[in-house]
Amino acid sequence: MTLTPQETVEIFQELKRLKELGHTVVFISHKLGEIKEICDRITIMRDGRTIDVRMVNEVSEQEISRLMIGRDVLLKTELGEYMLGIKKMSREQIGGAVHEQ
Repeated sequence: MTLTPQETVEIFQELKRLKELGHTVVFISHKLGEIKEICDRITIMRDGRTIDVRMVNEVSEQEISRLMIGRDVLLKTELGEYMLGIKKMSREQIGGAVHEQ
């Protein structure tokens, strides 16, 4: 089930309210940003086994990923050939306007 951004905000507000009232909330997710936002403690599991239990503010998302996967997670990007290019164009050819973004 996928929640809209607004539904996510509303649920997180309610979870935080319950936490403030002293209730225990078990939140299961692979979304590390969400975990870091609303959890105090994290139990990291792999293949149905507990790997580690940490306080969320004492562990980075990279470390959580490493514990979940069992190795360092590296996002490797290879550059390919140019798909689009412009040759021999001057400012004058585009009306002299330069727009910075």
